[in-house]
Amino acid sequence: MGRRVVDCVGLIKSYGWYDPETNSIEYASGDMPDVGTDGMWEAAAVRGNIDTMPDDPGILVYSTEGHIGVYVGNGYAVEAISHAGGVVKTMVADRPWTGWLQCPYIRYDP
Repeated sequence: MGRRVVDCVGLIKSYGWYDPETNSIEYASGDMPDVGTDGMWEAAAVRGNIDTMPDDPGILVYSTEGHIGVYVGNGYAVEAISHAGGVVKTMVADRPWTGWLQCPYIRYDP
């Protein structure tokens, strides 16, 4: 492809695996295992249907089609839409999201 790419769950894992001390991403490091989209959904203790989603930037949006993104607020999410399309900002209402969740491997402070 001639450039670095990431899939949707890889976008989430790259955040969880990032080490700010070394400025590098270490595979399956920290508290985030190497799980897929559905694994994150199943492990989430806090989740719900998309119509109950709180306006909390940093929660994840989920699709039963095996897709995941990060809610950034004001009705928008960031998602790795495809290898060719890259990481993009999209309107939540315009995408096929079916649920939301707090990533079980990220600490959410109140």
